[in-house]
Amino acid sequence: MRTICKAEGCERYVKGLGLCSKHYQRFRLQDDYKPRVRATECRADNCERPVKALGLCGKHYMRFRQHGDYNREATVITNPLKVIKQYLSYEPETGLFRWTAKPNGRGHPYSIGDIAGGRMLNGYLVIQFKGGSWYAHRLAWWWIHGEMPERLDHRNRSRADNRIDNLRLATPAQNAANTTISAGRRFFGAYFRECRNKWQSAIRGGGRFVHLGYFDTEEEAARAYDAAAVSLRGEFANLNFPQEYCHGRAA
Repeated sequence: MRTICKAEGCERYVKGLGLCSKHYQRFRLQDDYKPRVRATECRADNCERPVKALGLCGKHYMRFRQHGDYNREATVITNPLKVIKQYLSYEPETGLFRWTAKPNGRGHPYSIGDIAGGRMLNGYLVIQFKGGSWYAHRLAWWWIHGEMPERLDHRNRSRADNRIDNLRLATPAQNAANTTISAGRRFFGAYFRECRNKWQSAIRGGGRFVHLGYFDTEEEAARAYDAAAVSLRGEFANLNFPQEYCHGRAA
C-alpha cells in the first residue's frame, strides 16, 4: 500500500523522505518542505509600502543601493547652490567643472575627477545636482562673481567654452547679435541684387532691416556693414574685417 505525503493537507503519494515530489523538491531547495511566507510590506521601520526587492520598497531599496543603509534618512537640500562647492570644482582657465565628491553616494554614475555636465541639443552644457539643473556658463559666472545672471554671451560663440574670460553679461538683443554667418555667404550684411547688378549692404537694428547703400563690390558692402555694426552693437558686433577695428572685442 502506497504512503501519503506527510505535509499537512497533501494527499499525494510519497516519493522520498516521506514527502511527495512537490514537497521533496522544496525540501531539497530550502531545507524545509513548508512554504516560506513572502513579505508583502517593506521591512524598513514604519514603512508599509509594498516590497520591491530584498524585502524593501522602492524608496528604501534605492536608498540601500546608494548608501548601503536603507534606514538612512535622505538629506533635503532647499538651496543646492549653498553646498555645490563641496562637490564640484571650477577651472576658470579651461571652463571645466569636475566632481570632487559624489552627491548621490554609491549610485552616482561618475568618479571623482570626472568632468561634470552634459551637452544639450542646443549646444549648452548642463550640470545636474541634487534635483536641480544649471547651465554650466551661468554656474561659472555665479562661481566667480557671486550672482546668477539672467543671460550671458559667449564671446567666441562656442556654447561649450565656459572659460570665465569668454563670458560676458548681455541683453537678449546683444546675445542675438553675436551669431555665426549663414551658410553659403562670405560676409555679414552683404547681398547681391541682380536688378541693380550691385551689392546691397544692410543691417538689422531696432527690430527692422536698415538699408546702408549699394556698392560695386562685396567687400565694400561688407565694410559698410562693419561700420554700422560697431556703431549699433559695440563689442557685441560680429565683423567681417575685425583686424580693421580695435574696440575691445576678441577677434
